[in-house]
Amino acid sequence: MSKDYWDRDDIQFPRLLAEIKAVGLTGAQLVAIRDSMNLTTVEVCELLDRAEETWDALKVDLDFVDRTCVACNAKLPVKKSDAPKCGAV
Repeated sequence: MSKDYWDRDDIQFPRLLAEIKAVGLTGAQLVAIRDSMNLTTVEVCELLDRAEETWDALKVDLDFVDRTCVACNAKLPVKKSDAPKCGAV
């Protein structure tokens, strides 16, 4: 990642939360976050989901992802829900 983006909270905060979600939280960690933030478990999970969605969109917008299908070399659409013609992702 470019150092130009290091100081940008709008990039680094969703990135950090998305990585925390990807690594996973223990039950105790999830409860601690939930209680500290005065949220429900579902609300904490929703925040992590939103951060992941935001980070995924930022990666596309900032060109951090390869937009070419590794199977057929087709150019991938921007939306994750779209798939290349070969069916691979």
